Amino acid sequence: MSTKFDHLNREQKIYFIYKQFLLAKSKDEMIEDLHQNFIEYNFSEQEEHDILKIIEDFDDLKAKVEKALPSDWKWTRINNLEKAILIYTVAEIVIFKQKKAIAIDNAIRYAKKYCDLKTYRLLNLILDKVEI
Repeated sequence: MSTKFDHLNREQKIYFIYKQFLLAKSKDEMIEDLHQNFIEYNFSEQEEHDILKIIEDFDDLKAKVEKALPSDWKWTRINNLEKAILIYTVAEIVIFKQKKAIAIDNAIRYAKKYCDLKTYRLLNLILDKVEI
């Protein structure tokens, strides 16, 4: 039986958020995309609910990430996939009450798989500083 934090489900949710960053969509456009392309994402009802909660709390999640950035970094300097990983991981911790260490470990694993070699270090640094 799959859980809310299943590996494939996490990848699909991060992919959804990543796509929204690529297309620079507003919250309303994100919701519209979720509903129009529901089959593409292959989300369960619970996963759709989770994504809607992330969209609803998006500004707060982003603010938590921005506050944790190193002083010489800006949100605009981070690439879209890294932003998606950060937003989703903070959502796991803040909204879905996943243990911080587990959520960070999952983010690092994902970053090692899909990002530049050193990206996971930056994500670890930022996520470790995120205030819950």
